[in-house]
Amino acid sequence: MKIVSLASGSSGNAFLIDTENDLLLLDDGLSYRSLTEELRELDRSPEEISAVLLTHEHADHISGLPALMKKHPNIPVYASYGTFDGLSKEKIFSRMNIGAFCLIHPGERFTAAGIDILPVATSHDTEGSLAYRGDKESSSFAVITDLGSWTEELAEKMEGLSVLCLEANHDLRMLETGPYPYPLKLRIRSERGHLSNDDAAGLLLRLWHPGLKEVLLSHLSKENNLPALAVQTMVCELQTHGIEPDRLAISAAPRKGLSHAIIF
Repeated sequence: MKIVSLASGSSGNAFLIDTENDLLLLDDGLSYRSLTEELRELDRSPEEISAVLLTHEHADHISGLPALMKKHPNIPVYASYGTFDGLSKEKIFSRMNIGAFCLIHPGERFTAAGIDILPVATSHDTEGSLAYRGDKESSSFAVITDLGSWTEELAEKMEGLSVLCLEANHDLRMLETGPYPYPLKLRIRSERGHLSNDDAAGLLLRLWHPGLKEVLLSHLSKENNLPALAVQTMVCELQTHGIEPDRLAISAAPRKGLSHAIIF
């Protein structure tokens, strides 16, 4: 398998998981044109997408979904009951193919694109938001973004990963001194907001094991974080606890455009 970030940030989010036989799209915050162009760079096309997983209904994660559904009405779209209910209250819902939705519960496994998928509940300011773990043969990955805090229950379900895509949204000091209005700062750093670098580092430490091959930091804030700072925060946390991450690749996904392909 390989995983690529197609976009990562407040202007759009999407991950592509490629099993060679199938493509799995996780979130679709890209225009159909951008999605097609990025897939073309990977020698792939939207016609090859076998399924879509949604983390939640915020616009930067679903804005491209109506066009994808219109052009490819047979692609199943997996979402929690809470996410579907949230979508139903949005204007964008009228342009979606309701029949394509497959509603799921946290903790209940299913198969999509030939991958065993485990949806895990997250703490975000929307009902039914999810992180996802995927397992195929001896390889596993997780995408954990858009959560204000993490729990031991989530961590237990994510143990033993090969690859981790993990939100590191903001540096607390940059957020505190940055340009955002105070109510927005409160939302971001709340338990239903976004993970700070420090909180992400704590989760990475909890999930670290010798078989973890690579970490892709995701959903970095343009105003309140720096890729190098986010990466260094992870490295320092591991080193502080006696772990030298010399065999663990840690990088940050670009806000726009393709990340490197992580093969595992």
